[in-house]
Amino acid sequence: DENLPKAKKIIKCHSAPITGVSIHPQGDYVLTSGSDKIWSFTDFHTGVSLVKKSADEIQSDITCSQIHPDGLIFGTGSTAGPINIWDFKGCSNVVNFDGHTDLITSIAFSENGYHLVSASRDNTVRIWDLRKTKCVNVLNFDPAESDLTCLAFDKDGLYLAVGGKKIICIFLQEMGGDFRF
Repeated sequence: DENLPKAKKIIKCHSAPITGVSIHPQGDYVLTSGSDKIWSFTDFHTGVSLVKKSADEIQSDITCSQIHPDGLIFGTGSTAGPINIWDFKGCSNVVNFDGHTDLITSIAFSENGYHLVSASRDNTVRIWDLRKTKCVNVLNFDPAESDLTCLAFDKDGLYLAVGGKKIICIFLQEMGGDFRF
């Protein structure tokens, strides 16, 4: 159809639905993740996958992915619960964040790079301190209204938006690092 948008490049690197896409800060690469238990780092000018990690190394479906603002690491969430932090250069899993008891639906890094937030079907949002590699705050949501699906920080890292089935909540980060309505 002539009314459909024309893609500059079509990248085919998954055999199942794509669950995450994130553009590298340098602007030449894209990280994709899929329910085929694969994450791929691809040059989007050529469409060539530079690195692809598969089911041999990843034990469960990847549900989301996000590149850190510095471009050196990225995170993936899964159906099994832990959030994996990966190093781009070594393509290795450098740290895992355990704490959720159900599927991870979304992750987001703060723009300053100090925090990672994760949402889960366990009706919680967890705030992780990347420097201390631990959970520093848990936000609990009403299961009847939440079904948490997405997260976003503002550019300054002061506000956190959480979206779900019937809600959008905005939190303000206080001086101590905690988030409040």
